[in-house]
Amino acid sequence: LVAEWRPAGFVVGLPRHADGAEHEVARLAAKFARRLEARFGLPVAFVDETLTSADAESRLREAGARGRTRAALDAHAAALILQSYLDEPPSPESAHGRTPA
Repeated sequence: LVAEWRPAGFVVGLPRHADGAEHEVARLAAKFARRLEARFGLPVAFVDETLTSADAESRLREAGARGRTRAALDAHAAALILQSYLDEPPSPESAHGRTPA
């Protein structure tokens, strides 16, 4: 897909708890990001993904989506993470950036 789509970089969701503390899975997300960067030589930006699954589920419910699957929920949450990245330019003060907080 990378060869076909030729992205400028990757966006990886950084899991955090509702209070802002780093989630246990954040270490795995950072490892995944390092592997992406090493394999493809493209930059990786991190985006705080706090509550994206809950937001995705709510939006799917409001849209009347029936028979929601985990795959559909994950795809919608991923779209929300990407939209968050596109809406807010990376800055050192935000969760966006080249290294997880």
